[in-house]
Amino acid sequence: MTTRHLLLKFRHFAWNKEDSSIVTIEEHQKIANEKGSCYWGRTSSIAPQKFEVIKNQVENNEKVYIFLYETHTPGSVHGDGIRWFRAELKDFILGSPSLKRELIPGYYRSNVSLEMALEIKNIEQLDFPEGLTAYYYAN
Repeated sequence: MTTRHLLLKFRHFAWNKEDSSIVTIEEHQKIANEKGSCYWGRTSSIAPQKFEVIKNQVENNEKVYIFLYETHTPGSVHGDGIRWFRAELKDFILGSPSLKRELIPGYYRSNVSLEMALEIKNIEQLDFPEGLTAYYYAN
């Protein structure tokens, strides 16, 4: 069976685009670099059957990737307003994690109820030429 991976879309600035004090990916990378992994929280979940497929893959030590699609990126950071990242999935739970809460970025650690938490590691930016993503979506 082919390994399934996840694609998640997120905003460059955490929670709302008007607040430019918190850069989503940077907050997660800080924790992953210090602790070895971090939780990427979601306030929406996925279908239970998809959850089971991904969870089984992780439990069977298959390498599962999370592709992170960043939108609303300032032009000064990336010209076409879009960046892509990839991370390895270490664990995957429905709901808010009760243990290892220090792996959740501070800006949403205590004030958000999560539907899904993905423990990720080895976050890396994928380099595509500027405009390539826009070209792909336009065609």
